[in-house]
Amino acid sequence: PDPGIGMSSWWREHLDPTWTALTSEHGPFSLCHERGSHRGRVSALVFEQPPGEWTPQTQ
Repeated sequence: PDPGIGMSSWWREHLDPTWTALTSEHGPFSLCHERGSHRGRVSALVFEQPPGEWTPQTQ
């Protein structure tokens, strides 16, 4: 990358698409309100316990 345009390219290539996804109509912040509260309710993330061999064994 050209050091003369470092921040400019970072804003364009990294921040802009990330910020667009985060603040989109269906993004993770879509129910946030500017006053610090939330509109609606987000359901809890459902997950399954990973198999035992996926986690480190402690003694």
